[in-house]
Amino acid sequence: EKLIDHLIQLSLSIADKISFQKSGVINPTDILRIPHVLQITEKNHYSLKPAIVRLFQEALADLNIIRAKEGAALHKLLKSRLNKMTVELKKISAHLPKMLAEQKKILRTRFEALEIELDFSRLEQEVLLFIQKTDVAEEIDRLKFHIDETDQILNSKTPCGRRLDFLMQELNREVNTIGSKIAHKKVTSQVVELKVLIEQMREQIQNIE
Repeated sequence: EKLIDHLIQLSLSIADKISFQKSGVINPTDILRIPHVLQITEKNHYSLKPAIVRLFQEALADLNIIRAKEGAALHKLLKSRLNKMTVELKKISAHLPKMLAEQKKILRTRFEALEIELDFSRLEQEVLLFIQKTDVAEEIDRLKFHIDETDQILNSKTPCGRRLDFLMQELNREVNTIGSKIAHKKVTSQVVELKVLIEQMREQIQNIE
């Protein structure tokens, strides 16, 4: 910049001395034509590579830390919901004998109301039929198996998103079967809670690779 100013003043001085362009007006392009007035310096961008690599590595490390924290929190939530499912299943299993006793009482009351002579074998047949219709032992066993399998997969270090999503479908199928077999209000309450837990886990599993 100082060089250009100097050249301009020098040009004005020369022009004044030779009575050329008395007004002192000089075309800027004339100045730019003078050799070495402008110089273009090429920067070596390769010198920036170490800094760029370092910043990328730092960003990647920060991302891994964030993902690890999110993964740990997600793992904890899923484990908690699996434990809650186990609790709800135990409630259903504990209620089944009570439900059977209630059904026997209901059948006995119906026989008496219809003034039908109470036939022990007939009562037992009705109870047996009720048991067959409401038997959910297999469904409960399969639910326990799927819960255990889900727990094991969560403890693994391999990609498991698709497998977990499949298990959520299996869990939901078994719970729906229990709900269709047993219409008792207490069991229905547990079925609803199980379905809520499964849906919550299914949504969270979408974030797992």
